[in-house]
Amino acid sequence: MALINPVALPLKWLRSMLKTDAPLYTYLPTHEIVNDYAEFSGLSIDEIARCINRNTDLNKQSWQTIRANVSWQEAASRFYAVSYTYAFDLLSMNYSKRAILDKLNGFNPEIVRMIKDHPGSEFLEFGGGLGAFCEIVLGWGKRVTYLDIPGHVMDFASWRFRKYGLPIEIIVSSSTELKLHRSFDIIHTDAVFEHLIDPHQVLVELLAHVNPGGVLILLIDLGEDPERPMHRPIDVVGLHRQIRGAGFSNAFGENTFASAWIKP
Repeated sequence: MALINPVALPLKWLRSMLKTDAPLYTYLPTHEIVNDYAEFSGLSIDEIARCINRNTDLNKQSWQTIRANVSWQEAASRFYAVSYTYAFDLLSMNYSKRAILDKLNGFNPEIVRMIKDHPGSEFLEFGGGLGAFCEIVLGWGKRVTYLDIPGHVMDFASWRFRKYGLPIEIIVSSSTELKLHRSFDIIHTDAVFEHLIDPHQVLVELLAHVNPGGVLILLIDLGEDPERPMHRPIDVVGLHRQIRGAGFSNAFGENTFASAWIKP
């Protein structure tokens, strides 16, 4: 049975926002994450596809409503907790497990190789989103931990883990400060840092919780994007300098959006 969740409440408003623009995303029956989201949300496949193609407009409107009369930091702490439209942004590139792997291999095939072949078993996805990559890594024999903040996206990921009986640990984090209580062999984060209120505090905490010989993999959307006002510009050179200062060596991608770092 699908859970009751916020996406079912404002369908009239959501449908009023949809247009019949030329599609950027086209659904296929093999898009299993979209199929699951339809079951979870109560939306039809056609409605989800149209929302994916309008995700920037939907998210901008949601952000602007929350952002009115509050600081960027306060809006950022609220947006992911109360917005249900952000799921469509995530679904636009993560509609199937195959699409996720193709995306990562398109960035750099070393990302998948480093995770899959690393001798360590403890894997953390910081900002696990829809949870599908955690499912993939579980299939590689890792012990997987999913971390995100409370909200509609986490509700969907948790629902999928239960539906498929996936033994994935869930850490519910604060939007304002990251605190970890154990260390990991592999920490992976994909397009999360540009959303953070305090990226340097988060990075300090992540670096402190990588086991010796472990890896930190960072994928960060760079630059300001007026279509995504919930993003903030990230000084990736400064972040990478911070990582080197903590004693990590670069495996690939220093000062670029996709990088990997090894702890001695």
